[in-house]
Amino acid sequence: MTFRERLASPAGMLVTMPLLILLTAGGVLAVTDALARRSAHEQSDVVFAAAAAGAGQRVREVFAHAWPVLDGLHVWRSGPGDVGAAANAMRALIAGRPGIVRAYVAWPEGRLTGIERVQDGWALIDVAPAADGAEITRRLLGRDGGLASAVSSPLPGFELASRPWWKAAEGSRGRAWTDPYLFADTRLPGLSCSEAVRDADGRISAVVAVDFDLATLGAAFPAGAGRIRHVIFDSQRTLIALPAGWAADLREHQLVQAVDLRHPEARGFFAALASLPAAGGPPQPVSWRIDGQGFGAMVQAIAAPDGPSWYLAQVIPDVLLTGHADEARVQSLLIGVPAVLLGCALSAWYALLFGRMRREAAAMRVRAQAAEAELKQLGAYKLVRKLGEGGMGEVWLGMHRQLARPAAIKRITAARLTGGDDEHVHEAKARFITEARITASLRSRNTIELYDYGTAPDGGFYYVMELLDGLDLRNLVLQHGPLPAGRAIHLLVQACNSLAEAHDRGLVHRDIKPENLYACRRADEVDVVKVLDFGIVAVQSRELSAKVSKAGFVVGTPGTMSPEQARGEPLDGRSDVYALGCVAFWLLTATEVFLETEQLPLILAHINDAPEAPSQRAARVLPDGLDSLVLSCLGKSRESRPADMRSLADALRAIRVPEAEAWDAGRAATWWREHVPPIPAGILDGEQNRSASFI
Repeated sequence: MTFRERLASPAGMLVTMPLLILLTAGGVLAVTDALARRSAHEQSDVVFAAAAAGAGQRVREVFAHAWPVLDGLHVWRSGPGDVGAAANAMRALIAGRPGIVRAYVAWPEGRLTGIERVQDGWALIDVAPAADGAEITRRLLGRDGGLASAVSSPLPGFELASRPWWKAAEGSRGRAWTDPYLFADTRLPGLSCSEAVRDADGRISAVVAVDFDLATLGAAFPAGAGRIRHVIFDSQRTLIALPAGWAADLREHQLVQAVDLRHPEARGFFAALASLPAAGGPPQPVSWRIDGQGFGAMVQAIAAPDGPSWYLAQVIPDVLLTGHADEARVQSLLIGVPAVLLGCALSAWYALLFGRMRREAAAMRVRAQAAEAELKQLGAYKLVRKLGEGGMGEVWLGMHRQLARPAAIKRITAARLTGGDDEHVHEAKARFITEARITASLRSRNTIELYDYGTAPDGGFYYVMELLDGLDLRNLVLQHGPLPAGRAIHLLVQACNSLAEAHDRGLVHRDIKPENLYACRRADEVDVVKVLDFGIVAVQSRELSAKVSKAGFVVGTPGTMSPEQARGEPLDGRSDVYALGCVAFWLLTATEVFLETEQLPLILAHINDAPEAPSQRAARVLPDGLDSLVLSCLGKSRESRPADMRSLADALRAIRVPEAEAWDAGRAATWWREHVPPIPAGILDGEQNRSASFI
């Protein structure tokens, strides 16, 4: 028997393992004391460095929230228009942004409109000039988007031009921050970020502004489990944000100066802070003691976005920095010695079992391999490789074990189901099952075909679909440019066929977009359209629709969303007509209907703005009637659009296409041969393919 074999035997393990434990533990215990002493000193630097980096980033993030809100307020610069819709859109933009209490637009004639945070939610505010100042009117925004009755109150002496935010915007050519000041209506301390909107002559036509108050800013930097307190102040030591405990004894309706603070920690900190750190320089340490207890702080200069430098301090008790180092060293010895003895006893016991464990390990490997193989079996299909994944699940290339037929398998795994909260899990299951059942119930050749559905061995769900060979209409235009009118009509008519059947069954797709329309090759046919992703379909029945999406929750894609869908209204098939009109615009022009890049302006454009004609955007001549038909699909009211998908398909077929842009089977076959090679025969052996992801 060799030395290695003797060492790996149960007898060798019985000797060597306890010996190794004793030697290792002795070395560890010998250096523990030295390491504990050194770490107590180094911990201070580590904690402060982490606190400074994290808190500094948090400050920048909180104040940077002003930027997208100011961008959104530009929608109101010429007047709010539909006040209710604009207010709800702005509420959606501000929700979840800590520190912001008010966002508004003001005009030189003395008017002001915006929204503000109130105890029960959000309110629309309007300020109008009055004889002795101004009058402010508030209307609460309901959860359903409606406006409550107006409640008015006076603002004596209020004048826009004298407000700090107006003066800051007036004196700047960009966005400007004010010094801390008292708000006119609440008399609470805070600060604002504002921007002047100027006309061609440089005169102010409007001012947009965002307010932060001291209380909400303090709440954005809560004390953690380690009692780390965050304080923000300016060069005059005027407080911008401070912990709730420090503000307990302050009088209301005043700007808070460092000398006004009564809390012992606060007074000790500002007394010890002899000077302020330089902008861009390293953080400055500060230390002091109160009643025998030590405290430390790290102060750093933080530059607000396009604004002044403020100062951020993290205040931490010394006990959190040094810890109970001496007590920890004693406890480590008291725990370590018995642990070593126990480890020796356990190693001896383990050595006796080692021989049996080696035999069992081989059997376990065999069972593990069998379990892994079982996880790759879904019903009659074997998973070959993953094609992609997204928010709803994974898509795999699969193979029927008996028929040798390739397929696309969409699955939502048990890990995804158990990884979220109960509401998320329920919604994911409901959406997945709904998509499978609805897709399986549709028989149009232009709807993706579903072969099978079931529960996976790991407790997840899956369904099996036909494997498509082609590309979606988004990539078709991105790769090959705008389509000839004849081809665009050919593809759109097929989409109408699929959606007409869905509408007959009382279903509204709600997410028609170029990515969900797939041009593919089937046997010797080409340019066959398949409609995908019925995962957020609306069922026109109260009992069924509740299973698909939560009431009052608007879902869909902003780029192709109908006005009524954007407003959260009940939908019918004409909402899909609008979305298909957006797809037609894309196919003919290679551009979106509206060119807004942000979601809120894009949604408002679908609600309010008239689109250009496709021929004008594409700068090319289109067949007679095609421009007007696409624009009728994009009508703001349902009544102005084609009545249903069959009417739209008939209107598309009736358009006379010139020979140069006509599309027939011969031209289609030639295009596919030149631009989209067939899937290679070795697809199941791991070669690259272009099959749809369906996510």
